[in-house]
Amino acid sequence: MANVKVKNLHMRKCAEGHMWYFLKAVPKSRIDQVGCTQIWLSLGTDDLAEAVKRVEPIRNKYDLLFRSDRRLSPADLMETKEPKAVAKVQTDLGLPHVSSKDFLHAEFEDSVLMVMKAHGFIKDFPDPPKEVIAAVYGATDPNGILVSEATERYAAENRAKFLDLKPHARERKKRRWELSMLDFINRVGDLDIRTITRAHANNFMNWLVERADKKEMTIETARMKLYQVSMIVVDLLHKVYNIDEDPFHKVTIKAKPKHEKSTKPFTDEQMLVVNQLQPRYQVTRDLMDLTLCTGAGMTELLGLAAEDIFLDHEYPHIILRPNRFRAALKNDNRPRALPLWGPALEAMKRHPEGFPECRHDKGDEEARGEVNRMLKAVQIDRSWNSFRHYFEDALRNSHAQDSVRSEIMGHTQGIDGWYGNGLVLENRYKAIENAMKYIAECQAKALQKLQERGETIEVDYTPQKIRHKKRKLTPRESKTPVNA
Repeated sequence: MANVKVKNLHMRKCAEGHMWYFLKAVPKSRIDQVGCTQIWLSLGTDDLAEAVKRVEPIRNKYDLLFRSDRRLSPADLMETKEPKAVAKVQTDLGLPHVSSKDFLHAEFEDSVLMVMKAHGFIKDFPDPPKEVIAAVYGATDPNGILVSEATERYAAENRAKFLDLKPHARERKKRRWELSMLDFINRVGDLDIRTITRAHANNFMNWLVERADKKEMTIETARMKLYQVSMIVVDLLHKVYNIDEDPFHKVTIKAKPKHEKSTKPFTDEQMLVVNQLQPRYQVTRDLMDLTLCTGAGMTELLGLAAEDIFLDHEYPHIILRPNRFRAALKNDNRPRALPLWGPALEAMKRHPEGFPECRHDKGDEEARGEVNRMLKAVQIDRSWNSFRHYFEDALRNSHAQDSVRSEIMGHTQGIDGWYGNGLVLENRYKAIENAMKYIAECQAKALQKLQERGETIEVDYTPQKIRHKKRKLTPRESKTPVNA
C-alpha cells in the first residue's frame, strides 16, 4: 500500500483487514482529564477519500476542545458514534436508560436511589470503560442528537433547501452552518440539543457580542451565527422530537443602525486606483466592469446563457433569469433586464456566449478571490461587493427614480423587462448612463484634488506580485487519494 500522510489519519490492521483511524496526541495539560496520551477512534472505513471526509468534524471538535480554557467534562469526550456503543452496553448489562431529564424530574428519594444503584453497579469495575460509565449514569442518550451531529441531520430533514444548488454550493452552505455550530460547541459544549436551555443560548449570545466588541468579528456575523444555531436547533426539536419549545426565543443581537454598512462602497480616490488594476485574466476585468456598470452580482453574471445576451438590440442588454445553467436566482426579486452601457457593453461583446470558463463549481470563488487579492495588494480595504454598492450609490446620487433603481438592483420584481420592453429598457439605460456620468465627474474631481496636493496615482502592482496561495487540500475537496 502506498505511503499516505494526512493529518490525524492512521491505518491500522484489524479483524476485517485494514481500517482508517483518527489519531491525535493529547496535550500534557489535558492528560489527567482525558485519561490517556493519545486518542484513537475508528472511522469505520478502509477508503481514504471517505476517511478524509469523516475525520474533519472529529478533528475540528478536538481542536476546539483542546484550545478552550475550561476543564473538559465526560460529555466532551463522548464521540458522535458512542451513543450507539452506550446503547449496546446498556442492553448487554440489562440497564434501563436514565436521561438527565428523567433525573431532574424525579422525586428526591427516587433520584437518590438512581445514583446509589448506579454507584453500586460501577464499583464492581476496577477500571470501567467510559462507555460503561455513560451507560450506568445515563450521560448519553442513544436517541439524542448532539450539536456536532445537528448540521447533517438538519440538512437531511430539509433537502428542499438544496434543490437549486450545485454540489459545491451545497457543501459551502452546510460548511457555514457547521462553523456556527462549532462556535456553539466551543463556548457551551457538545450537548444533546434537547438539553439546550435559555441560559445556554444567552451564554452563546453574550460570547458572540463580546467577540464582536473585540473586533474579532462583525456584529452582522455574530447575529448570523446566532440565527443559524437557533434555526437548526429549533427546527430539529420540532421535526424530530415534536418539541415546541424554543430556547433561543427573544435571545437576539440588536442590528447595527442602517447607516452603518457592513459592505462599504469604494471611495472615488480608491476607484482611481481600481481602474488601473489589470488582473491575470481579462475575464476578471470584464466581470468587474459589468458589475460596476450594471450592479449585477458575480454569480448572476457567471450563470448567463447565450440566449440571455442581446447585443443587436436597440438597447443592448442582458437578462438575468433562470436558465439551463441555474434553476433560480437568489430570490424572487432578482430576475431582471439590464442595459449594457460603455465598458459593460464592450466587455459583453467579448463574451457573447457568457462565461463558460467560469461556470464550474468554484468559478465565482476564484474570480472573487482574484479581485480581493488585488485589492489587498494595493491596500484597499474593500471586496467584490463594493462594486455593486458603489454603483447603487451612483444611481441614488444621480437622482434615479426609486422604482427604476430598485428594478436595476433587483430589489423589486423586474419581470416586466425580461423581453425587452423598449420604454422600460430606455428608462433603465438613461438611469445607468446618468449614474456613469456622475461617477466620471466624481472621479475627475478626486483626481483634481490629488493633483492640487501634488500627489499622483502610482499603482505599485503587477499580477506577479500577488502571492497566490496554493489551495490546501480540505476533506470536502478530497476526491482522489492523497499521496505523501
